[in-house]
Amino acid sequence: MMGRAMRSVAGLLGACAVFSGGTASAQVLNVLPVTIELAAGQRAAALTIINEGDAEASFQLRSFRWTQGEDGSDVLAPSDEISVSPPLGTIAHGASQVVRIVLRQVTPGREGTYRLLLDQIPAPAAPGTVRIALRLSLPVFAPPVARATPDLKFHVERSHDQIFLVAVNHGVRHEKLRDITLKTGDGTVLAVEKNVSPYILAGATRRWHVGSKSMNDPTVQLSARGELNQITDQSVTVTATP
Repeated sequence: MMGRAMRSVAGLLGACAVFSGGTASAQVLNVLPVTIELAAGQRAAALTIINEGDAEASFQLRSFRWTQGEDGSDVLAPSDEISVSPPLGTIAHGASQVVRIVLRQVTPGREGTYRLLLDQIPAPAAPGTVRIALRLSLPVFAPPVARATPDLKFHVERSHDQIFLVAVNHGVRHEKLRDITLKTGDGTVLAVEKNVSPYILAGATRRWHVGSKSMNDPTVQLSARGELNQITDQSVTVTATP
């Protein structure tokens, strides 16, 4: 799965396994914090990995630059702009490991966005058991020295029987949108896709599928909850595309 770039679902990636029989044996690693936001000018931070499992656990931690493609998908590429120490380790049951995160390069004029992939390395499974491999994807945000803010512009695209809410971030900082609601002029609430990463990175575009085929309003009303801004009944233009 790893090449020069890797696409990833943003947020936490949970444990997964394929079972052919027997018993699953889970190893549990928790991390604090789950999102790392550096202050302007800050070059280092700490991540604590806690082993809450019933045996020692080994881990591997890798750093990637995080961008978003034209279709809104998250793209991860190996990067030496940010480093972690130690990148490998073994943690005893009930113990913890502090990992130092160092930003080697500051992105001029725009927030730097990264992800740390934490993989738990399963120990050999005992007969009749299956070890579950855990992966966590942790966002890291590094703002420029100057004040950075998002600047979202919205529109709705209608093409044939497909409708999408589109957000374009013209700012230099990410935004994170939740609780998105669209209403037509008569108050009808449109179903907006929920299984989408809430992050819109600086300079990126995010699209949400809208579950309606007969909506013909020239505008709709948008409400959403952001990290920095609350959007309440914002008028959004509906445009037809070929």
